[in-house]
Amino acid sequence: ESLPQEFCSDQEELIDAFTSALFEERVSEEPECLTPRSMMSRFEIVDPPCSPTPKTSIIQRMSSMFKFTFESQSTEESLKVDQNMHNFLESPLTPEMIKSGGFRKVYYGVDLEFEEQRLMDRFKEYLYKNNLFEFIGEKPFEQDRLAIKCIHAEKLNFEKAFEKIRSIQLMEQRMLKHPQNKETINQILNSGFIYTFGRDQHMRPVIVVRLSLLRDLEHSREEVMKASHFLLTYIKEHLLIPGRVETWMFILDLQGTKSFNLARKDLKNTVEELSNLYPCRLDSMFVVNSNRFLGLLWKVSKLFFSTSQLKKIRFERTNYKKVLPQRVPEDQLEMRYGGVCPNLTSKFFPPKFQS
Repeated sequence: ESLPQEFCSDQEELIDAFTSALFEERVSEEPECLTPRSMMSRFEIVDPPCSPTPKTSIIQRMSSMFKFTFESQSTEESLKVDQNMHNFLESPLTPEMIKSGGFRKVYYGVDLEFEEQRLMDRFKEYLYKNNLFEFIGEKPFEQDRLAIKCIHAEKLNFEKAFEKIRSIQLMEQRMLKHPQNKETINQILNSGFIYTFGRDQHMRPVIVVRLSLLRDLEHSREEVMKASHFLLTYIKEHLLIPGRVETWMFILDLQGTKSFNLARKDLKNTVEELSNLYPCRLDSMFVVNSNRFLGLLWKVSKLFFSTSQLKKIRFERTNYKKVLPQRVPEDQLEMRYGGVCPNLTSKFFPPKFQS
């Protein structure tokens, strides 16, 4: 269906950028050490039981890349968690927690199914036959489960799965070659454009994106992308728990974007690059404050997403303050989204978590 004339071009650019990139089910490498730490409130860092090798953590590599320094905590120090988190981590891992509704939710620290292992063997044969193995090495197979995730994401297309793995590796190499300074990252991450606050009822980190705040940033697309990449790596490294919590929840807030003149190409490229690095991480997305374009947003989304992908996205015009607390405990949610926590207005980074 054609778009109505009253549909402003700015909103069209916004939708086009996000719907064409943000929710693609792609995969990035798994982190080696993915537990909360004390600098983000009440947590200390430890190596999880399913961690294959106690290597230098990804966030330390990212810290070097962006000229950041973080304190490291001893593995022997206890992991301070509240009773809910403790009970969650101690409860048995059920088949429904591993795979539900056709989606595999846990890749790390669990055995592959028989058919998945067969797919891996066939993919290796494809790589050897086409002299491609040397480009990606053994790591996607032996440690990170990157290969099987990309095979799933690309719907069993081996050629596209290889291209995806290679693009992730090349993108990470490019990010490491062009570091960004601490001041720039702090300015962007403390603008409130993208931040994380609290966890949902299944302990997934909640990430908030407030698009209207982009207009106040005097930074290039590349700088915004690198800062966002740093934040998501920070979340992946310290808030996700391999074998338990491997996905996150997004709140995409469109308030104030009606007349926001977004540069479609820059935004689209930024989101595409980030989703290439962090695919298959999205559990759910709530689009709030979409105003009178709610119905149109949903129609446009159907042009880009499969039925399975659409199940992850929910548009809420005005009812989100009642809906979101059903997914996120009120004491883990800001008041502007139906919770009881004061709205963040500054100091968005490092992330805030409630006791």
